Amino acid sequence: MTAGVWKPNSSVSTEASLPLEDLNVLLASCDEVFESYEQLGEGPWDKVAKGCLVSSRVWEDFASELTLVQTEQLIRALTLLEQRFEWDLGKNSPVITLFKVHKHKKGEIDRFLTQWIKAHTQNRFLPFGSLL
Repeated sequence: MTAGVWKPNSSVSTEASLPLEDLNVLLASCDEVFESYEQLGEGPWDKVAKGCLVSSRVWEDFASELTLVQTEQLIRALTLLEQRFEWDLGKNSPVITLFKVHKHKKGEIDRFLTQWIKAHTQNRFLPFGSLL
């Protein structure tokens, strides 16, 4: 008799890819500060949604190449897109990983950005992730 290995289902896919060209379009469409989804304009947001399912390590690597301002822009854009399209990413939202990278780059928690995220999302895990 042999025992198999049980692997629980996970909503995070290691096979999904991060659409870098689509994220670059997203970054290019962001002003330094924006407050609404409408300011993002048209874009390949459905492809970005699929890219949100990659592991946090992929997002960390991507964000490490960005400036502090670009990281904040991406956090804001993904927060708005997640809310607008009801992606329901929960604790798997890339905003959590990006926020950690932003905190590391800045050397402290950006309280203004924290308040902005909380005011623009219904995802209870943003921006800090799961407490457990």
